[in-house]
Amino acid sequence: MSHPPDSATSTLKPSSFEFLRAEILDEIGQACYTFSFFYYMELVLTNMNKLNRTLEGVITIGHEFASVEALWSTFENVMAKDVVNPQESVASRKPDEKQSNDDPSNDETDKVDLVTK
Repeated sequence: MSHPPDSATSTLKPSSFEFLRAEILDEIGQACYTFSFFYYMELVLTNMNKLNRTLEGVITIGHEFASVEALWSTFENVMAKDVVNPQESVASRKPDEKQSNDDPSNDETDKVDLVTK
């Protein structure tokens, strides 16, 4: 008594060709995934190196301006003292302005004082 092959069991049980084909497709998929993973990691590493070099360049340029920054900081501090204590700076200039009218340099001093005020 021979039983005809059951169609449900034949569809569930893959043939050796289908089994090998599935294994090969899995290997190809894993290889592609591995390749793409390493490829993208290499791209990320390359871009991070570019970013690092750019940041190093910016930092180097920033260090070159340290002396200029110090000069402007000193200038700002000097100007801030005049703004904070304007009465003291004017009071300190008054004795210089009280020169005699006979002195010819007095006119130039007044002009300079007007410009600085």
